Amino acid sequence: MSNQQSEIIRSFESEIKNCEAIIELGANVGLITKKILLHNKPLYAFEPEPEAFKHLSLIESPYLTKINKAAWIENGHTLLYRHKDWLETKSSTSSSLNIKKTNVDNKNSVRCETVDIAEYIISLNKRVIIKMDIEGAEYDVINHLLDKNALEKIERIYCEFHPKKIQFGYFQHYKLKIRLFFKGYSNRIKNWF
Repeated sequence: MSNQQSEIIRSFESEIKNCEAIIELGANVGLITKKILLHNKPLYAFEPEPEAFKHLSLIESPYLTKINKAAWIENGHTLLYRHKDWLETKSSTSSSLNIKKTNVDNKNSVRCETVDIAEYIISLNKRVIIKMDIEGAEYDVINHLLDKNALEKIERIYCEFHPKKIQFGYFQHYKLKIRLFFKGYSNRIKNWF
């Protein structure tokens, strides 16, 4: 782990003290989930990829709520696109709701349930921090959080952005940064790794 990654994790962990719950979007097999659980705070872990969720579902904790759904802009169903080499590797990394992500295709896609994450956060009625790694869908989701005023309930979002892996990604990234600035939320988003 690099010094920068260690610093991000330290910052994330220090903010856990000041929140009422943590939401992990894109929990995958639960490596970060296990570290978050050491803080004994309610954790809501979302993971739509069926193979990854099998591993995530083995983690037991009274603080953990495991949700086999994709965080999205509406309740419903959609396709989850898997990595191009999924048949050979069965890797659960890189799966995305965004078909325009460069390293996924629709050959091995699976149908998944979606949840309107803004509504979910608002209904929790808790001050939360979010760790987000949703592989190119982050721009849609963060814009949706802004549209629904859900950022008022969020202390901080630690997000892994994927601008170079999606079509017009850098343009979307720039537009989101401008929007966050003008809404006064620039300081609410930090980079994950």
